[in-house]
Amino acid sequence: MLPDINLLPKYERQNSLAFTLFITGLVTCLLLFAVLIYFFITLKDNLAETEESISQLTEEKSLLEARMNALMTEDESGGSFESAVTYAESYIIPTSDFIHELITLLPENSYLNNYNYDYQSVTVETQFETMNDAAGYIAVLQNSNYIDDVVINDITTLDPVAEQTAEEGMGSKFFDVIPRYIVNYSIDVNQAFLTREEGTDE
Repeated sequence: MLPDINLLPKYERQNSLAFTLFITGLVTCLLLFAVLIYFFITLKDNLAETEESISQLTEEKSLLEARMNALMTEDESGGSFESAVTYAESYIIPTSDFIHELITLLPENSYLNNYNYDYQSVTVETQFETMNDAAGYIAVLQNSNYIDDVVINDITTLDPVAEQTAEEGMGSKFFDVIPRYIVNYSIDVNQAFLTREEGTDE
């Protein structure tokens, strides 16, 4: 009599293993896709904010040029031209070259969130992965020819729970591995160097 051999259980186990590997690979791909979408949205928002800041600075520069022309056309005992020059020297607006310098000096995986110029002082809000990146950034800024002095105003930690709520599908483990820090700096601009750069650009 021939022996009764049943290979079906072994076949089912092989199918089960293949299905498990397929599900694991699919979940991994979905998580990687979600991470890529998150970084794409973040970079797009940062780029939009930077372009808006550049546009605002361009408008302020146009307004300044209009004021200078008005001062130069006034006839005030021959001193109108000197007044225009003095006013312009005290109100130099950092250009896109200065903003490009701030962005270029950022460490890897760091972002310029906000830029604000108020006469001769500049405040910037940046985002870093580590505190060492924040400390390293202030060091390279102090070595920049565009900058006389820079100080840290405040440091806040990005709330992972809030980010997870805003970006559905992002797991909390990702933020546990890569925390984010928001750092606000105040920068004193080197007006003399900036003026020379303005002349070179022209």
